[in-house]
Amino acid sequence: MRQKVGIVAALMEKPRLILLDEPFNGLDDGSVAIVMQLIQEARDRGALVIVASHDREELDEISDVIIQMKNGRVVEVEQTHEVDDELNELTS
Repeated sequence: MRQKVGIVAALMEKPRLILLDEPFNGLDDGSVAIVMQLIQEARDRGALVIVASHDREELDEISDVIIQMKNGRVVEVEQTHEVDDELNELTS
């Protein structure tokens, strides 16, 4: 509950950059759905959302690009949805 309240409070300010570390840990399915919807809404209004997570299933639903890291190094960059040319340049 505490984690969800913290995420909701942070997103209410409508920041342009959002960094979330394991935002789905400890949340029930309903809370995960709420947080995912809030992340989508932030993206839709133009915010850059960066999520660190071990849960690939949730990432697939909310991500344009997934960057997989191992031992502090990028090992894979995968585009999950259509992204604009600027983002393509950053990830290539």
